[in-house]
Amino acid sequence: MYRREEKPDIYLITGPTDFRCGINSLVVRLKDMGIDPFENALYVFCCRSKDSLKILYWGGSGFWLAQYRLEKGKFRWLKENGAVGITYKQMEWLLDGLDIIQKTYNGDVKQRVII
Repeated sequence: MYRREEKPDIYLITGPTDFRCGINSLVVRLKDMGIDPFENALYVFCCRSKDSLKILYWGGSGFWLAQYRLEKGKFRWLKENGAVGITYKQMEWLLDGLDIIQKTYNGDVKQRVII
């Protein structure tokens, strides 16, 4: 398997996605948006009913397509259309059913100085 040194970026492709779409249709959608699907990135799509996600990733010699379906509840999906970059922490929040923009979050501590 093709291995990359860096973690892939994560992009939410907002707006509803027809989940009958497979890899080829999702790649075309990205290209129509001016996005290179061969970048080191995870592209996350959400269905109209907001209970399933599809994640597209270029693995070096082919595309991976994973689907995650909630048995109960809905994802807190963004309303605007386009591609929105998110952090790994925000992806965790999304999968946990939380808003990706938290009103109270202290963030990660970068400075490691003890006073």
